[in-house]
Amino acid sequence: MNEVRSLFEEGLHLLTPQRWKDCIKHVIEVEDKMCTLGLGHIVDDITDRFIIEVVDDSDDSAHSGTESLPDSDY
Repeated sequence: MNEVRSLFEEGLHLLTPQRWKDCIKHVIEVEDKMCTLGLGHIVDDITDRFIIEVVDDSDDSAHSGTESLPDSDY
C-alpha cells in the first residue's frame, strides 16, 4: 500500500496547473466536436449507466485478490 501511495504522490507532482488546464481544454474541445457531429448523446448514455459500487465485504475481497484499504478521514 505504501508503494501505491508513493506512486500517487509522484504522479500528483507531475500534474502542474498548466497541464491540468490543458487537459480540461482538450476534453471540452472533444465534447464540443462530438456535439457538433450529433454524437453528444452517446457520452450521456454511457455515463448514465456508469456506476461505481463501493462495498465493504471481506468475503469478496478475499476472493477477488484485492487488498482492503484502511479507514481514512476523507
